[in-house]
Amino acid sequence: MSDVNSTNERNEEVQQNSPLIVGIGASAGGLEALQQFFQNMPGNSGLSFVVIQHLSPDYKSLMADILGKHTEMFVVQAEDGMEVMPDMVYLIPPKKNMTISGGRLKLSTYVHGTLNHPIDIFFSSLAKEQRERAIAVVLSGTGSDGTGGIKAVKENGGLVIIQSPDTAKFDGMPRSAINTGLADFVLSPEEIVDEILNFSHYPTLIRPHDQDSFFSDEETFPKIYSILKKVSGIDFTNYKRTTVLRRIERRMVVTHRQELSEYVNLLAGDGDEASTLVKEILIGVTNFFRDPAYFEKLKQNVISSIVERTGEKDPIRVWSAGCSTGEEAYSIAILFREVLEEQGVQRDVKIFATDVDTKAIEQAGKGVFSESILDDVPSDRLAKFFTKKNDQYVISKDIRRMIIFAPHNMLSDPPFGKLDLISCRNVMIYFQPVLQRSLFSIFHSALKNGGYLFLGKSETAGEYSSVFVPVCSTEKIYIHKGEGKVDEFTPPSFNIPNVQTFSPRTSAAPSDRNVSEYTLESAYIHYLENFLPASVVVNEANSVIHFFGNYQDYLTIAPGKATFNFFSMINRDLMLMCHKVTQKATDSRHNSVEIDT
Repeated sequence: MSDVNSTNERNEEVQQNSPLIVGIGASAGGLEALQQFFQNMPGNSGLSFVVIQHLSPDYKSLMADILGKHTEMFVVQAEDGMEVMPDMVYLIPPKKNMTISGGRLKLSTYVHGTLNHPIDIFFSSLAKEQRERAIAVVLSGTGSDGTGGIKAVKENGGLVIIQSPDTAKFDGMPRSAINTGLADFVLSPEEIVDEILNFSHYPTLIRPHDQDSFFSDEETFPKIYSILKKVSGIDFTNYKRTTVLRRIERRMVVTHRQELSEYVNLLAGDGDEASTLVKEILIGVTNFFRDPAYFEKLKQNVISSIVERTGEKDPIRVWSAGCSTGEEAYSIAILFREVLEEQGVQRDVKIFATDVDTKAIEQAGKGVFSESILDDVPSDRLAKFFTKKNDQYVISKDIRRMIIFAPHNMLSDPPFGKLDLISCRNVMIYFQPVLQRSLFSIFHSALKNGGYLFLGKSETAGEYSSVFVPVCSTEKIYIHKGEGKVDEFTPPSFNIPNVQTFSPRTSAAPSDRNVSEYTLESAYIHYLENFLPASVVVNEANSVIHFFGNYQDYLTIAPGKATFNFFSMINRDLMLMCHKVTQKATDSRHNSVEIDT
């Protein structure tokens, strides 16, 4: 193990000593933005710049000559295998895609006339190469190229900067990137230069062997965790320290705080910054059919089996845990729909898709995606399960109806039960072992005997082989053995509300009222108020318009600005079920719905 650690440290040393590489994506209107950018960038910054510009395949590019007039740096058209050096600008050639590996640029030819996102391709390779030192910039352009790439950069801890739409000749690419919510900055080309230089001058990121001493501060980090829990309700104490540290460091760079104590003071006094840090730690980057071969194996070996063994009147229950903006849940729903059609059967498939990030859940529920999904969704599935509206793709209603989205903390909120499949991909990699054990315990209790568990590429259930037996080892698919026992499992405790049985109140109609004034409507409402169990009536905006029964046991008025929003008042342990009920009522337009827990 010591040899592995020393190798990792050597690799990190090499990475730290290599030049910072700035990837710049541009399309229509991008030339003007690039000129403004390089006019303001010093020629001796020590940085390297790789420009991915959409170019016509039919004409010789004059970009090198044009940009060379606006910078003191050498501007060259990239060649295959060219080493990236500081104070240089490298341009993508026409008819080529470009990646970076081992500090060298790699070129490949693409077929003209087919869908191609060269900016996404380069950004993704830059993220893998430079990780938290990667810098991705999206400038003027149409379409959504760059949106997928910045997701990879952000997931690996890099810096994402977008040109402000009001300074761009064409705002399609910037707006698409901004809509991901992943931008660290949205600035003019001139202002982008300042932030890149600030990033490059920032103290070197802390080495892994220094992290223990960094986290040994007995006051600072507990204070940070306390602030974050106050704004989010999430305890980050047992999240991986490296993840938390990297996210804090990134926010220190973005907010121009040199000392940790300065940043803690900012956190304590700025609720927006605390919420931003929570979002950074919970960074939810996902794609449709992420790792396509894994999903195809899931379809062939798991979903087909579940459909075959399920009776006509039995429901199929699936949990997409940590679903982020919903792509994973929709992917699974599409696979179920395909299998049902292939087998010529009908089944009631219910997919519970949950995440602690309420904004991500809101976005997921809309089922609207940018053109960047073209890189991930095959054309036949795109045509069958999506409708294009302007520059966006909307999921079909048949697929949307299969899924119930709701905010839910898988580690503290009551789990689902009698599940045929749990998909929890790329979530446990952010947890310390104590949280991972708790999660496996939850999965153990939630899955049916013979149910399946689908993990991410870098995750494994190998430690619990008596309970989760590999079905497809490479694809991280396991079958659940309900009779298995693992001593290391620690059953988590959940804050399940104390639901009481209420007796109808026996008060009669007011005696001082004249019977003639006591209308049928008021009599009916009075009857409901006295005999109906705890209930509320809400309108389409989820505002409560009438209370019935002992609702105080379930609803509380939060301090601050007054609101009758139902989800602002409901006990958080009931929020998941209530989201499900209101969504089902809205989708079906029924006045009442059956609650299936």
